Amino acid sequence: MTEPRDGTSVALQYVREEISTLRDNLHTELGKINSEIGSLAREMRAHMVEQAPRMAVLETRLAEAEKDISVGQIKHEQDVADLRVAHEQDMAAIREARRTSWQAWLAIAIAVLSAAVTLLSPLIGK
Repeated sequence: MTEPRDGTSVALQYVREEISTLRDNLHTELGKINSEIGSLAREMRAHMVEQAPRMAVLETRLAEAEKDISVGQIKHEQDVADLRVAHEQDMAAIREARRTSWQAWLAIAIAVLSAAVTLLSPLIGK
């Protein structure tokens, strides 16, 4: 014979059935999520296999560009240093040329004065 059920046992049985249904639904949803994640992982691997050679080429080109930039920077700094040295040499040459120019003008002035004195001395001596 079946035992009579009170309200609490019926409610507990109903809760058990609902929990069982929820658990089954949860397992089903988790299975779907798992298969979607697996599909995404396969797509990601395929994408990485496709993109890896391109990335390697880009990384190589980037390394070459960085190397060229650093070599160019070093050359630029050397060029600037060479230009500074050349500028200093030019400025020293200009200063020397000015000094020589004044010496030449002074020598010309002395020569003109001595020629004038030589030419004028017979006239003054009379």
